[in-house]
Amino acid sequence: RLTASVSAQLMSAEFDFANQNLKISALKQGQLQRDVTIERQRGEFRTRLFIGFGSALLIIFGMLAFGYVSIRRSRDQVRATNVELSASNSALEKALKARTDFLATTSHEIRTPLNGVLGMAQVLLADRRLTKDTRERVELLRGAGETMKTLVDDILDVAKMEAGDMPVEREAVDLARLIADCVGLWREAATNKSLALECTLENVPAKVMTDGGRLRQTPSGGGFAVT
Repeated sequence: RLTASVSAQLMSAEFDFANQNLKISALKQGQLQRDVTIERQRGEFRTRLFIGFGSALLIIFGMLAFGYVSIRRSRDQVRATNVELSASNSALEKALKARTDFLATTSHEIRTPLNGVLGMAQVLLADRRLTKDTRERVELLRGAGETMKTLVDDILDVAKMEAGDMPVEREAVDLARLIADCVGLWREAATNKSLALECTLENVPAKVMTDGGRLRQTPSGGGFAVT
């Protein structure tokens, strides 16, 4: 009985030991599965992290490449624009020089016959045999010639005019005579249109300090002023 009891207890212990080993094996298998799962999750995380980092690098490199291409394209456009601007400036300078030369040449060509007209007007005015009407017409011719001469002088000074340096002289001017000359320039044109042009000179000073040539030009703009 004792032997049987001991054998039974020994078998029971062996059975319990086997059960313990089985439980230990199950626990080890579960731990191994958990380790495998954790390692797989770590691998997936590392893969996702690598993919995200690689995508970020690709985006950054793409943006840098796009920026470089854009900057280079803009630089090329700026260079091309500068070249075109330089060519345009050069052409504009040549055109301005050609215009200035043309105006200067034309002004000299106009001045030559104009001096002859003014000289002949002076000769006619020196003739005392002229009637009053003829003398007034010659005076009108001389005034118009003086005005044209002033315009020619302005054309010769076109460089100063373009630079904004318009010379204005102050000198004693016979205002009544200047106004009468200006009105005389327009009287015949008004008569041809059946218009009456009258000039009343009341309380007009004998002399004023102004630029007679500039003042004579103002009627062409439709106004008249004394400065």
